[in-house]
This record gives sequence, structure tokens and C-alpha cells, in this order.
Amino acid sequence: MKVSQLHIIFSVTAIVFLAQGCYTLNQVGTPVDEAIEITNIQQAAAVQHFTRTKTLNHFVYGLVSPDDAGIEKVVSDAVKQHGGTRAVNVKMKYRQTFINGLVGGLTLGIYTPFTLTIEGDIVK
Repeated sequence: MKVSQLHIIFSVTAIVFLAQGCYTLNQVGTPVDEAIEITNIQQAAAVQHFTRTKTLNHFVYGLVSPDDAGIEKVVSDAVKQHGGTRAVNVKMKYRQTFINGLVGGLTLGIYTPFTLTIEGDIVK
């Protein structure tokens, strides 16, 4: 009975340590034509709300990030698409979804994708 409880405690402890992680999103900005404003102050009426999702590739448990997130390009394209002059209230959510975690688990951490969701309002 004692051995069984010890195995359960060891298994739970191992799962807790394996489920933890530390990831960082490094963003290098490049100039774009439209101003990108991250603020809660609404100075003009919003024309359109946009939401864009993209998958970011990481390798070796997320330690190697070969591609730039390109947030400014995504926001710039949304502004052009909706005919606005700038983007306000821009929010970014960087997370690992269940599918991302499943893919990372199946590849034993060699490839670990993350999902980046960018949303905001377009104003004229």
C-alpha cells in the first residue's frame, strides 16, 4: 500500500514539473505607414474591430524562436483592409492552446507552436 501511494505522489510531482514552462515573445518593431496606438482613450469613433490569429513556431521546448511575430505588419494590413488611418486599443494574447500543447507533446518538445491573437479597433 505504501509503495502505491509513493508512486502516485511521484507521478503527480513529475507531471507538475513537466507541465510548467517559461516562454517569452520577443518583438522587434519595423516601421509601418499607419500609426499604431495602444491606449484606452477613444479619441475618434471606431470604424471596425479586427481580430487576427497566427501561429508562431518555436523549437526545443520554446527556447528557440526562429520567426518574428510581425505584429506591426498584421495591424498595418488590418488598417489598410478596413480603410482606416490608425489602430487603437490593440491587445495581444500569446498562449499555447490545447492543440499546440498536443503537437508539442507528440514531438516531445522539439516543435512547440504558440498562438498569437491580435485585436483592436480601426479609426479614421
